[in-house]
Amino acid sequence: MLASLLDVQSLCYSRENNVILQDICFQLIEKQIIYLSGPNGSGKSTLLKLLANLLNADSGNIHWRKTGLFAYLGHKLSIKHFVSPIENILYAANGYQKTCSKNEAIAFLDQLQLGETVGMLQSRDSISFSFGQQRKISMACVMASHRQVWILDEPFTGLDQASKSILNQCFQEKVKQGGAIILASHIAPEVYHQAIKL
Repeated sequence: MLASLLDVQSLCYSRENNVILQDICFQLIEKQIIYLSGPNGSGKSTLLKLLANLLNADSGNIHWRKTGLFAYLGHKLSIKHFVSPIENILYAANGYQKTCSKNEAIAFLDQLQLGETVGMLQSRDSISFSFGQQRKISMACVMASHRQVWILDEPFTGLDQASKSILNQCFQEKVKQGGAIILASHIAPEVYHQAIKL
């Protein structure tokens, strides 16, 4: 039987007397992808921030099975601009209290097919890469966390069709290994998922 990783019960959140989320309930289990859909302003990003403990709910309960279970990637780039992609990944892994070698960092970037030489990945500042490449570097930072759950806000933004397919392959590999993903996007993942419309 697959274990429950996250249980959300009767979650409510408002901002300046405007109700953003009301009575949200769901469960995330191992090997599952939950896809949050809905128009702009429907509360997708807010819900992810609540799950990542970046906001406090008005009421309800968010129960993670244990601490240190998730890595979060917001819709804005979460990398340091004036260090190399490899340094960004090593910093991110350290922030998640994980060790990561340069070879492992390169392997994550190879999996995402960043399309640059090892020399470039070690010497060029991350800001000099295209926006889509910077999104991939951010995703590699999440992968380096080795956390069981990925919380992702608009992970397909800035990616061409080939890169979206590569990211979907990463999602498939993640759940195959027992992980789980909850993501918000205007683009549904290609792999099997449970949809929640906000």
